[in-house]
Amino acid sequence: MSSKVWTQKPIILLAALSLLDTGLTLIGIQSGVIREGNPLMNSLLEMSTFLFVLFKLGLTLLAFFVIGYGYCRFKWVRRAVYLPIMTYGYVLFLHTQWILAFALH
Repeated sequence: MSSKVWTQKPIILLAALSLLDTGLTLIGIQSGVIREGNPLMNSLLEMSTFLFVLFKLGLTLLAFFVIGYGYCRFKWVRRAVYLPIMTYGYVLFLHTQWILAFALH
């Protein structure tokens, strides 16, 4: 399998997880079920939903460039890419908890 395909898989996965997290976070906050746990992101959200989304997606784009540039060049990048994927996995697990709790009430 070419290195380009291996580079695209984590980038696509991170994009999907980031978009899912952003959407679920906004739905949960707007419905009053959750609060943003990250103090920086919470401050941005209090200023503007647009700033929150812009900053969150901007960080994701930055991660894409780092992964895209370094994935084939540096072994540590190939290993490190799984850290944000695992972090998003945990955050989505937390989203699942409030969704289930909200749905059951």
